[in-house]
Amino acid sequence: MTATVSDRLGEAYQVFVEREDLSAFESLLDPNVEWRAWNDQGNCHSREEAMATVWDALNRGVALRMPEFIGSGDTFVLVPHMDQLPPFLPPKAEGLLQVIESRDGKIFRIRDFIRRDAALAAAGLS
Repeated sequence: MTATVSDRLGEAYQVFVEREDLSAFESLLDPNVEWRAWNDQGNCHSREEAMATVWDALNRGVALRMPEFIGSGDTFVLVPHMDQLPPFLPPKAEGLLQVIESRDGKIFRIRDFIRRDAALAAAGLS
């Protein structure tokens, strides 16, 4: 049985947590991955831009731990585990949720949401 992208993404998170190695995560990203921020500020349009965003967050001290996954298949929701919400999120934010879309085993789109119901609806999971 072939592992799903959500399975492989979970494994990539585990590799980072255990060894601080992001190569498995990077290999899941399509070279032209689009990562849309919740407010459309700082969107990424390539693997290099997406990885720069991840490294910037890690360098600012954002803790990367095992997330929650809602759904599976080609489109699912990833809920990062955070001790506290990032200061750039508005007070109305319920958290930071990411709709992950994949095809042919690669993540081609990541969309950030600040409301759970909006993320679930965008992933077709409402």
